[in-house]
Amino acid sequence: MQFDPHSPEHYRAVVDALKALGHTATVEHGFIGVEIDGEMWAFGTANETWDGNDDSGNVIATGTSIQETNASEVAQAISEAIQEHGDTNTPEFIAKVSDELKALGFESESGSTGGGFYNVFVDTTDNRKFCMGNMCDTAWGASYDQNDDFGDNLEDFTVPDLPNAKKVARLIGVELLAYEFQRLLRDDLSEREWEEMRERNREYQAEGNMLCCASQDVRDANMTMQQAFQNFGLKTSIDYETDSPEQLASVALWNEAWDRAKALYLTAERDPNREIAEAEAAKHPEASSAYQDGDTIHMQETIRNAQDAFWEVVAKAYPTAKSGDLSPGMSLTFDRAATDAVTEWIDNNVQTSN
Repeated sequence: MQFDPHSPEHYRAVVDALKALGHTATVEHGFIGVEIDGEMWAFGTANETWDGNDDSGNVIATGTSIQETNASEVAQAISEAIQEHGDTNTPEFIAKVSDELKALGFESESGSTGGGFYNVFVDTTDNRKFCMGNMCDTAWGASYDQNDDFGDNLEDFTVPDLPNAKKVARLIGVELLAYEFQRLLRDDLSEREWEEMRERNREYQAEGNMLCCASQDVRDANMTMQQAFQNFGLKTSIDYETDSPEQLASVALWNEAWDRAKALYLTAERDPNREIAEAEAAKHPEASSAYQDGDTIHMQETIRNAQDAFWEVVAKAYPTAKSGDLSPGMSLTFDRAATDAVTEWIDNNVQTSN
């Protein structure tokens, strides 16, 4: 007989399993009623997963498929979701988020801007203030809006389904660093360089190359990310003992922020109109203007190719090496030294036309 996730028999089995876990549960009209803090929540299988709803429209998502045939597994998923359920728009929860941000190294405090909403505030070393708060009445999948004192708007992002202050703080930290990284990078690039970089990252993405970032082709972007960390008063990996838990945590935060910035800001979306225009321009190269920043792009590409060749020689000399990883701190030092050396070599040996 084919399994029916909506059958009364399956519902009763889930209720029995919930009761065995200590919950007050019953089979109601087409759903399972579970008492949470004195209020009856309705859990059902209207969607592809088991979800619970209260009378105010709040949702508890279990993430468990309705095709799960084991009633005990369904009950366990519901029980775990209930235990981690909570309201994120409370001064207590927001204070916990602020404390977790402090644990990451941010200057943070919690408070309210009125209207029944509570916020986390994060300061920068140059006296800017970011404000994050739960702008929805429900805790589940709530959006966090961020605005700084200069009127810039960060992109909204979604908090985890579970109201975990540590996870929310981590998301906020990553979002702030990603925003600051792209802001500094954009301020340092011409509009042409910025768009060229975004287009190259789009090409990398289309090729399935998720490791390369074209920001390294136009600037020493490691230095830019380091500045983003410093603007929030954060230490980077070079400030910690090698392979210490603190260094590994800093590297992880660095990588998460970079990946987020690349996905959100540094990669162009596919633009069919632009592709058509570029195809037409390619037919008439004499009409195209010269790329003013081509020398910079060429130099950065040359340095990158030289570094690849350098590490290839090193890897061949040490065939037993398990990986090719270099710490961000040493990578910064190496990139800076290579850029300075090539720049000086070009200044001393390459003739430029006026």
